[in-house]
Amino acid sequence: MEKLICPKCQELKLKSIVRCHDGTITAMGTSDFYDEGGGYHFHNPNIGNNNYSCSNNHSFNIKNKISCPNFNCDYGKNDKPDITINDDLKKGDLYFNSDAATIKKDQS
Repeated sequence: MEKLICPKCQELKLKSIVRCHDGTITAMGTSDFYDEGGGYHFHNPNIGNNNYSCSNNHSFNIKNKISCPNFNCDYGKNDKPDITINDDLKKGDLYFNSDAATIKKDQS
């Protein structure tokens, strides 16, 4: 993933730093092969589940599937990530940012 912005901060027009935490992935078998034209395909049915928090103490989870690296193959390319916004982190929660400064709304 090239760019990741906290979805709650984006909605509230806040700026924040996103931290990556633990993640899991299912363990189903994968299928890689070369097509009739010699193009490499990797069809991975596994789902990644990653947890994030931001410097404004929002937390969220993203589940997604890896798409085939072959430019001409549609496998997984139309699958949108499933983003779940969790409750805000509170003091005492794992990954709570006690140094969170008040960040002003984005003026742009």
